[in-house]
Amino acid sequence: MSSISSSPSLDSRTHLSLLVRLCDNSRRNEAWDVFAEKYGGQIYRWCRHWGAEPADAEDITQETLLAVYLRIVRYEHGGRYSFRAWLRKIAKRVWIKVLERSVRNKALGAGQSVENESIQKLVSTSARDDLLHRFDDMAREEIRDLVFNRVKSRVAENTWNAYLMNDHEKQSGEEIAEKLGMTVGAVHVSAHRVRKMIREELAIIDPF
Repeated sequence: MSSISSSPSLDSRTHLSLLVRLCDNSRRNEAWDVFAEKYGGQIYRWCRHWGAEPADAEDITQETLLAVYLRIVRYEHGGRYSFRAWLRKIAKRVWIKVLERSVRNKALGAGQSVENESIQKLVSTSARDDLLHRFDDMAREEIRDLVFNRVKSRVAENTWNAYLMNDHEKQSGEEIAEKLGMTVGAVHVSAHRVRKMIREELAIIDPF
């Protein structure tokens, strides 16, 4: 299970509800632009990091995004796959696309030797594991943002602020109580309540 350790992001447009919007025909185009920018950019940077030429990296990115778009409606939160597992499937699909490209290039013969060298490192298991790690990090970020957004919407402003100031800003109970006009006991109760709600949301969203 993921851990929630960093402060909530102020950029809410890339939290997990992005997947909900992708599955909604009326909002898919806007959501897809966000998804393609974020994850397409990560795929491209991964390709370049492992030695792919810009043209190869662009082709692999576009091929993968197309495959994901055609299958996006199969994702259903709360269904067979958690969001993180779904992202890992995408990462594996990227690597499969690279393998397919490598096989095609080898079949074409020596004329494609330069391109073969360009993607040679990408077919390694080290490259695959690196991509999975990158996508895991992105999933944790998005899961964290969604959890914080959901919990924040369900508690009073002072309750949320008490949690942030206590757990993330590491202020003392006395300092928080004075700033928020609460008792020290209420500060600790509020922080405990929010932590409990976060754990519960996390168990639902990212159970693995």
